[in-house]
Amino acid sequence: SLRDSVQSAKIYNSGYAFLISANGVFVSHPSNHNVMRESIFSVAEERDDSRLRDIGREMISGKEGFVPIMDFYTRSPSWLFFMPLELNGWSVGIMIPESELYSDVRLLTVHLTAIVIIGLLILCLVVSVISGRITRPLKYLAKKTNEISKGNLEIELPEIATKDESGDLTRSFKDMKSALREYIQNLAQTT
Repeated sequence: SLRDSVQSAKIYNSGYAFLISANGVFVSHPSNHNVMRESIFSVAEERDDSRLRDIGREMISGKEGFVPIMDFYTRSPSWLFFMPLELNGWSVGIMIPESELYSDVRLLTVHLTAIVIIGLLILCLVVSVISGRITRPLKYLAKKTNEISKGNLEIELPEIATKDESGDLTRSFKDMKSALREYIQNLAQTT
């Protein structure tokens, strides 16, 4: 019933819990072969894993920790949380696969990246629309002044609707057009 109780703990999709005795023997483990036959130290020796041996020493000495480790059962990168059971000196370990532990963080990163990309696209669209609205009157004015430079002083310039720089420029070109027309008339009379 103790094994069933430990194994019933749901830890993500493939995480698991195990229990070791005060001398490191597996009391509960997902692999029935290890229960009461193997110790955390014999598994460390078999795999030549000094890190697992050190963690085993910490577990049987009553320490608590949360460390990255290569899972000795599934052989995948994982995190091991361990803590002592103070009543009998045993220790419980909870193995959490790294991929499952960080899956929410990765999903959040994907969502944030998508939000940033969409935000930048919207920002580019807004900037493009605003710059188009700003430059459209200037492009139109440039086209009309190009006609004036060819000598067509009868061309109508756009109406001055704004009091910004493009309105000031339009007023200046209207004044220049009038001044040129007067100058040409005066020159014609003088000639």
